[in-house]
Amino acid sequence: MSASVRRVLIHLAALSLPLGGAVVLAPPASAAVTRSWVSGVGDDANPCSRTAPCKTFAGAIAQTAAGGTISVLDPGGFGSVTITKSITIDGTGTNASILATGTSGVQINIAAGGHVVLRDLDINGSRDPVDDSCQGTIGVVVRNRTSVTMENVRISGFDQGVATPLNAGGADARADLVIRNSEIVDNCATGVSVEPASAGRSAQVAITDSSVVRSGAGIRVASGSEAWVSQTAIVFNGVALAGAGPIHSLCGNTLAGNVTPSSFTDERCDNQPPPAPLAYCTVPSLKKKTASAAKAALTAVGCALGKVTKKKAPKKLRKKVLAQSVPAGTRVAPGTSVAVTLGR
Repeated sequence: MSASVRRVLIHLAALSLPLGGAVVLAPPASAAVTRSWVSGVGDDANPCSRTAPCKTFAGAIAQTAAGGTISVLDPGGFGSVTITKSITIDGTGTNASILATGTSGVQINIAAGGHVVLRDLDINGSRDPVDDSCQGTIGVVVRNRTSVTMENVRISGFDQGVATPLNAGGADARADLVIRNSEIVDNCATGVSVEPASAGRSAQVAITDSSVVRSGAGIRVASGSEAWVSQTAIVFNGVALAGAGPIHSLCGNTLAGNVTPSSFTDERCDNQPPPAPLAYCTVPSLKKKTASAAKAALTAVGCALGKVTKKKAPKKLRKKVLAQSVPAGTRVAPGTSVAVTLGR
């Protein structure tokens, strides 16, 4: 490069600097953020910021850190989404919707456990105008151990409104759901299905101030799982309550207009104590602990030490935990085994 060309390039670079000469570097496009935004007129090529929102929940979740929040700027249909990390999707005050014909609306499959919040969403599978069949499969499906809170959510037009098959979880996978101020309406087979696919897995659901309307079964609970219901209308279903698992009434419920009569397992009114909270093991940090210390730490919180493997490590890390199979801070079912790798 000639000296004259070099001088021209330097001059152009100087003109492009902001006032004051400071170079402003944009954050990398791949950096995950704790708060992202979607808009009906957004674009998934955007960084999902408030001023440059994404178009879909799927696009936003890819750019949102675990534990973060996806907020909605304006009305729109934001597409079905698979959730693989703790996240809040918040459509407060915006008429946010998910249209999921031929598929599920929200699939929750967090391998290491976590917490998901769905707030102010309309999840619609649609009904066929000719034969009135449901065009969506499941409105909200929980496939792995996790806890889910649904607030002000409307689910309609699915074969099952809410389901907990736990068919991607381990043999002892469990899930708990809280459904508040929600409408589960016009779903063909089941409104709320608390039915893990395999024995040993369990799910628990608490439903309050909600309605479950016009489904084959309003709430179905399998043996080994459990439901608590309060201030909820379960009406105009084929059968209101079904399955071998207990469905407790915490009072204020309405069962009316269902084709087949049914009743709650029991009534827990008149200052009866609330159900015991779910027990969890919150996995501690095991790094740099010895195998015996790691075992003691896991036992103290209700977990167990799993398979121990060894890997070559610097002298100061020999006989110390280098890695653990479940990240520290993860909530898992009691008795879950956590494998570790020790230095040797």
